Amino acid sequence: AERSGRLPLTDLRVLAADALVHLRRFDEAEPLLTAELRAFPANQRARAGLQALYRASGRRPDTQARGLSGQ
Repeated sequence: AERSGRLPLTDLRVLAADALVHLRRFDEAEPLLTAELRAFPANQRARAGLQALYRASGRRPDTQARGLSGQ
């Protein structure tokens, strides 16, 4: 994005992941959210989306192990 002079599109992956979570397609949504957090570590929408994914799928959050703690 920087090479082309364009600003990065934050939340694009978050919006796609949110739709996938609503469709219960958790395995497709999770990589989008983790990629968003790697690109934009301070993105609170992505972090909240990942938490919602974990709640909806009945999993415990494991963001520390994935290096996405935001600290």
